[in-house]
Amino acid sequence: MDTHIDYIRLASWEFNAYVEIMPFLMDSWPNDWVRGKWLQYAGWRKEGLFVGRGMQGNRAHTILNISGSLSQQWYKDFKRLDGWYCTRIDIQRTIKTPLADDENLSLVRDDCETKKTTLIESEENDTLYLGSRTADKFTRLYEKILDQTYLRLEFELKGFRSRATWDAIRSGEEIDKIFKFYLDRSKLPERIRFEYDKIGDTATDKVMRLLIIQADEQKLDWIISLDKSMCKNMSSHGIGEQVKIIVRAWAKYADYLDKKEVAD
Repeated sequence: MDTHIDYIRLASWEFNAYVEIMPFLMDSWPNDWVRGKWLQYAGWRKEGLFVGRGMQGNRAHTILNISGSLSQQWYKDFKRLDGWYCTRIDIQRTIKTPLADDENLSLVRDDCETKKTTLIESEENDTLYLGSRTADKFTRLYEKILDQTYLRLEFELKGFRSRATWDAIRSGEEIDKIFKFYLDRSKLPERIRFEYDKIGDTATDKVMRLLIIQADEQKLDWIISLDKSMCKNMSSHGIGEQVKIIVRAWAKYADYLDKKEVAD
């Protein structure tokens, strides 16, 4: 599969939805949960995931946000949820950049079949937006710099499009085919659509793997950076024992990350 899910937001009007989904989430992803809020919703969050309940009108409403690699990794588990509907889903495909040395996203923008475009240029990477962020379909084309330059095309789907897409996925439709449906109807230049239409010739899997490794390295560096302050606090009569418990947990996690990196 060359297309990946980058974000899912599921919602439910079922009165017991929040209570029923919490055991599943806690069992699937134990530890590191903290209290959190998102808009009018209060609940629990951890990296890449939030679940909460709030009021819309006079009715209780439950929301579940899953982002990044976690959404791709676990979306099949959420396919089994009944009584839930999708309010947003992002699908993307990443390829080795097809742009020539003398071409950039500014030139791609000039050839788009729509004037509703926004180009954000920076020293690190450029991003081209097509359409309106409030529309049911919003398109992003942007550079992702890792071991080399990649080009990611992402469709952000909301409203009836997200519901239809999620229903199609639940019924067994391939995400590659859904991506192609929106690719064929996009306003991107034909030469760009052609590059993303090469099923089996994309770099999405490699890029996702690199991003996961990169995130793990950042966590490991952060844990190491805490060394001096942790040593000082462990000698405290007031919080020493609690700090030692935290340090042991971090050390175990750091060891996991270090072994994981070697295995990769």
